Amino acid sequence: MKVAVVGQQDFGKAVLEAFLARGDQVAAVFCAPEKEGARPDALRVAAQAKGLKLHQFKSLKAPEAAQAMTQTGADIGIMAFVLQFARSGARSSTTRRCCPNTVARPPSTGRFRAARKRPA
Repeated sequence: MKVAVVGQQDFGKAVLEAFLARGDQVAAVFCAPEKEGARPDALRVAAQAKGLKLHQFKSLKAPEAAQAMTQTGADIGIMAFVLQFARSGARSSTTRRCCPNTVARPPSTGRFRAARKRPA
């Protein structure tokens, strides 16, 4: 399967590595640009080390972000620990749409868990 990984930090990296270990083709990685002085984004570092196409948009609401997602040709987008809002155009630009972080699971190390919102 051809996937696009949208996320950040260690959880995003774990999801990226899980899809690569399964033998899936990662079409591109999307993560937020780091703020000056912040620690390097683990997902960005991993994507660059593996030579994957990397996109860092200030906002996933930008038309350029939706266009970049469409151009990946990905079957599915995996949104792993995404703190940016994405327009519906970006989320629906893959063949099978994007799955939120509660669906994307990293390897079964138990170290990373998807945060779940509880009803108010």
